[in-house]
Amino acid sequence: PGRRPHAEVGGVEDASPAPFIVVRGFPASWGEQQVRMLFAIHGGVSTVNILPGSSGARMAYVKLKELDNSTEAVEQLHERRVGDGELVERCTISCQLLGTSSSGGGGGDG
Repeated sequence: PGRRPHAEVGGVEDASPAPFIVVRGFPASWGEQQVRMLFAIHGGVSTVNILPGSSGARMAYVKLKELDNSTEAVEQLHERRVGDGELVERCTISCQLLGTSSSGGGGGDG
């Protein structure tokens, strides 16, 4: 019997059944607090794991407190320019929802 991960992103496995959001494209100046602020209007964040990437690129694994809000959060934040340029450095982030039985996508009312 071997381990069967629910999702694998960038060579990192996550065996948790709960949906999580992969966030990419944020600058090195961002820490956990800035990532958490992105999702505040979606019920807040349960956990954030920021991972260093190749050539300075970083990504974060985010689990929301309100898991049902994950799909909506991804739809609203994917390819979105965020930050105010003063307190939070501006950038365009990409978001991907993983760890759901229907991670393949679906229709949105966007």
